[in-house]
This record gives sequence, C-alpha cells and structure tokens, in this order.
Amino acid sequence: MKLRYFIMIYAAMLPLLPISDTLAAGPGREEWHNWVYMFGHAGLLHYMLNGLGWLMMWKIATPVRTIAAWIMSALAMYVIPTEQPVLGWSAVIYWYLGMCMVHKDKTRRIKLILFTLTGFLLPNIAAWLHLTMLAAGWLSRKTELAWKRTI
Repeated sequence: MKLRYFIMIYAAMLPLLPISDTLAAGPGREEWHNWVYMFGHAGLLHYMLNGLGWLMMWKIATPVRTIAAWIMSALAMYVIPTEQPVLGWSAVIYWYLGMCMVHKDKTRRIKLILFTLTGFLLPNIAAWLHLTMLAAGWLSRKTELAWKRTI
C-alpha cells in the first residue's frame, strides 16, 4: 500500500474523535458497532499511539490484508465477551504484528506475546481482542506462505 493512502486511512479517523463513544462496541451496543468500533479512539493520545503502530506496518500492509483484518476484528467482537466498550485501530495493528511474528525468532515472538499479555494487567485494554488478533494474523501469514508454496 502506498504511504500516502496509508496516511489517508489514518487521517480519516481523526474527525471521528468527538463521536468515539457512539462508535464503541461492547455490551449493550447494537451489532453495527462491531463493524465500526476500530475507526474511533478514546482520545488524541490513543489515536496517536495507534497511528505510531500503524505507521510501523505500512510496508507490509495491503488493501486485501487490511480488509481481512477489519473483517476478522469485527467478527471477533461477536465471540469475545467484553465488559466495557472497545475502541481503536489496535486490533488491525495486532493482526499485522501477528503476521510479522512468523518471520521472527522464538525469543522475539515470546517477547511480543508477553507484551500482549501485559494488557490483561492494565485497565481499559482489550487484551483478549489483541491476543486473538495476534493469533489470527499469525495464522493468516502462515496460510499465505503455505498457499504460495503450492503455486
């Protein structure tokens, strides 16, 4: 994905900051929230931190992978119970981190998993969603590689 399109996707989320509460998915929310929650952020700091993570992924991001990550993150909300509203692009970022894990040594994979698990100790972190998306991204990349070997 070209960097300018990548930045445009991210910049398009900025005007949504004031209505983030409306976009949040979680208990007591209508189903359409599961499909839009990742475009809202809990505040400017949350938006900027996700932007930093997104920027690190620009060389491996493709439209097809990003759409697949978006669909997977929406579907995950139907399976993963949440006690509080969920917001943010981090689910898509964790998908890409999972894809990167395939190409890292065991020590780095363990560090990334431990980093993800710290989310269970912190308040207001969708740790199960992050862990699920990390695993889904890893499986997605393994599938991509297996598919390429058969062609």
